[in-house]
Amino acid sequence: MDWIHDEEGNVPFFGTRGELDALSDLVTNCLKVLREASRPREMVLETWLTVDYAVRQFLLSGFELSRFCSQSFDLRYRLLPRQFPNLLRLLRVTVEFNVALPPAPPDTAGFRANHEFWRFVNDRAPELPQRIKEVELEYVRSKSPDMSASPTVKAPPDLSTNEPMVARLKPEWVEVAKALDQRWFALAEQLNRARNVAVHSFRSEDIGREFGLAGPRVVTLTREKCLEILQTLLAIKVGAPSG
Repeated sequence: MDWIHDEEGNVPFFGTRGELDALSDLVTNCLKVLREASRPREMVLETWLTVDYAVRQFLLSGFELSRFCSQSFDLRYRLLPRQFPNLLRLLRVTVEFNVALPPAPPDTAGFRANHEFWRFVNDRAPELPQRIKEVELEYVRSKSPDMSASPTVKAPPDLSTNEPMVARLKPEWVEVAKALDQRWFALAEQLNRARNVAVHSFRSEDIGREFGLAGPRVVTLTREKCLEILQTLLAIKVGAPSG
């Protein structure tokens, strides 16, 4: 089957070209299985594996951790929840939390160091953070007396604050993630329920029942349902079979 990403849809992806190619290969293979498989069990498991990978990759990219992954150290599975419902819950909570955060003020990253350094500063020069802030302010005023923003001169970060600083995820990622609506999550949860049955049963009737499907066409209907889920969750358009 030929397919493309739906430009009018909301593709749950944020990453490099190489990461997009890896996901595209999985989608292509999944569509091949859906076209050729004769049992709903294969269809459901392959669809679930593809969606599970896509959700993990998307969530990891939101935290900007995908660049630390390798085949031998894959944070998609070492760090993120193993259970798919917990993975969806983390995605939902992450989106809700970031949408609710107020806009971040400029240059509030602060100065970060380990415990040993801060203990040393507190013992030897407790006034240092505030003094650095004052010196930076003097520098900014020397370059920009009216404290106006410029490409080269920025207001100093607040080094003296004791408040924990909450960083927002990239707004581009949040914009994509917050468009994942209730139907998206409901379909993902339905797929997971069917997957749980498919892990333990070869019976087409048992698996189809999770989709509300039954009768002599259960295999064909399950194929169509998996295709619908894949297209909706990953925002792809599927054309006619190629070749």
